[in-house]
Amino acid sequence: MLKTKLFTPPVRANCIVRPRLTEQINRGLDKALVLISAPAGYGKTTLVSSWLREINAPSAWLSLEEGDNDPIRFLQYLIAALERIIPTLRPDSLGLLQGMQPAPFDALTSLLINEIAENSAPFVLVLDDFHVIHAKPILEMLAFLLEHMPPQMHLVLLARTDPPLPLSRLRARDQLVDLRADQLRFTLDEIAVFLRQVMGLRLSADDIAAMEARTEGWIAGLQLAALSMQGCQDIHGFVSAFTGSHYYIMDYLVEQVLQIQSEKVRSFLLQTSVLDRMCGPLCNAVVQADATEPMDGRAMLEALEQINLFVIPLDDERRWYRYHHLFADVLNRHLEHLFPNQLPELHRRASQWYEQNEIIPEAIQHALMAGDQQRAARLVEQNGCTLIMQGEVVTLLKWIQAVESYLRTHPWMAIQKAWALSLTGSLDQVEPTLQPAERVISSLEPTVEVRIMLGTIATARAHSANMRGEVHLAAEFARQALEYLPDSDPFPASMHSVATAKLGVESRTQAVSRGRELGLFE
Repeated sequence: MLKTKLFTPPVRANCIVRPRLTEQINRGLDKALVLISAPAGYGKTTLVSSWLREINAPSAWLSLEEGDNDPIRFLQYLIAALERIIPTLRPDSLGLLQGMQPAPFDALTSLLINEIAENSAPFVLVLDDFHVIHAKPILEMLAFLLEHMPPQMHLVLLARTDPPLPLSRLRARDQLVDLRADQLRFTLDEIAVFLRQVMGLRLSADDIAAMEARTEGWIAGLQLAALSMQGCQDIHGFVSAFTGSHYYIMDYLVEQVLQIQSEKVRSFLLQTSVLDRMCGPLCNAVVQADATEPMDGRAMLEALEQINLFVIPLDDERRWYRYHHLFADVLNRHLEHLFPNQLPELHRRASQWYEQNEIIPEAIQHALMAGDQQRAARLVEQNGCTLIMQGEVVTLLKWIQAVESYLRTHPWMAIQKAWALSLTGSLDQVEPTLQPAERVISSLEPTVEVRIMLGTIATARAHSANMRGEVHLAAEFARQALEYLPDSDPFPASMHSVATAKLGVESRTQAVSRGRELGLFE
């Protein structure tokens, strides 16, 4: 798990105080949900992290990303976040997320609610970037949580769009406080403070009014404009010429900001724009440094933070950072336009670093973005069994789909896919997926690994047969599996346990049937 996803973003010392907004959020402390919904660049994250520091209440923060649409992964991170503020939350709750059966999401949500209810202290849970969540089981889980949330819990959602949750029902019950872009945009007074005091620019009242009119208080645009003006001789001329939509402004301003940076900084910004999050060693591995001047990634990140160049710390130790999403997007577009041939190599280096540091999801993601299907397939195959044991089968299926062409030559991957299909209820697809893998295995020497693969195939068939209600056929496959599987290493031992459980189902069924014959259940 990435601990940086659980840190509340730190607040800058020169952050603009916005009492009119924090007062509105405070009204949500006696309600179930605070929703802050606005496009990128409106300061949602900064506002809420500042508010949390101001109220000094127990809080948990979870920064979401696309990969968290796997319900198991989402729950793992949610529980990890809650454990930071609820010491009584039982760690064995995570046990419900493991194993070979579909996760009982309703039961787990009820358990979490009961555990939270026993915690008398009020607290705030913040889910940042909630717009990336679209998986129906997760949305249903959040809707259930909102419907039965204990009064001491307050949920804050930060999103670019309104989430598909029962907002109208919450609003009708007066259980919702929501803030939109119109409320988040900087006022004229806030723009004056930001440009003059924070960015150290000498602007007239007319120029500040013009910036307010042109940006409509859009914070990201103001920040980039201020960075551009720091290297501008004719600030009034810059302001007079400053116009266009948000997207055009962003592109134009990034170009201006890049022009006033040194070649070393420009190169660093462009090359690291391929990274969702950054630390010094990762930057050192990815950036092609000048041979005469070694790269110090951590020092560069700290320097970029000091000049307010859209670098956001992700932990208290200033080890991990990310770019503001809009800034990263525009940098990446510039990189693709200026140096398209660099992209595969940058992603390959990132994948290699993540693999060496055992951060596999990112290693696979960057391998795919590098177009290195062979590398991605190897990483998926090596780590698929672990995902099955962890219950993250949605993620596994997504990875396998990206390297589908390798299934016929990678039997382990086909077996992993069959297991994931079985666990997600696609039983009719299990056997067609297993048969090609079995044909490849039949031509191999009977090594220990081959026997484990055969045992895993038999266990998958046992599980699927049991799910269809074919108890005796499931037991037959389970006996085959036990002939192959050692009860030693974690994955074979897990398969061994599943096969043994299927035999137990048959024994129980036979006992019930025999009892009925003897009239014991009449």
